[in-house]
Amino acid sequence: MKAKTMKASRSAYLFALTLSLCLTLLAVKGDFSQSVSATSLQTREPDGRPQTIDDKFAEVARQAPGFGGMFIQDKTLQVYLLNPAMRAAAEAAIVAVFGRERLPQGEMRILQGRYDFLQLKAWHDRQRVKTMAIPGVVMTSIAESKNRLQIGVKDGGAISQVENELFNLGVPREAVDIVETAPFEDLQTLQSSVRPALGGTQIQRAG
Repeated sequence: MKAKTMKASRSAYLFALTLSLCLTLLAVKGDFSQSVSATSLQTREPDGRPQTIDDKFAEVARQAPGFGGMFIQDKTLQVYLLNPAMRAAAEAAIVAVFGRERLPQGEMRILQGRYDFLQLKAWHDRQRVKTMAIPGVVMTSIAESKNRLQIGVKDGGAISQVENELFNLGVPREAVDIVETAPFEDLQTLQSSVRPALGGTQIQRAG
């Protein structure tokens, strides 16, 4: 009788030990799955939309205040900074966000900027829906190669309306280039500079 009781106790102990191990493995697997999911969503914004190159530039500006945008010209990375003394911080932030392998070789060239990229993006986001609703407006973007906003119109007839809308929205006129341009088809390729470009798309080149 005593032997049977010991055998039953041993079986119960082994069952409890096995159950505990299974629960531990499931918990570890759950943590790992959550980690993988978080990693897979790194190129998406908190609202779930794909990250654009503007979002990436904004992240650089958050890490390096005074960053005003960048572009590639003559195989050299041209970077706008409000304070050139922030060069090291800007370079570290650019590498952190884009990766060294996506940047041209050699030293980057610092350009004197007037507007922080976060400010440009705030103005762009504020005005784009309103200005695109104006007849004759065909595009609006952040022109990284000029450290300004750019609004394209079919002809000069829409310019006064655009200027009035910018004034009403509190967007400085001197921060915006209004240019006459032909409508374009929205064709996106790996070399496309049509905005917004998905994260990982090649940085727009000037010219």
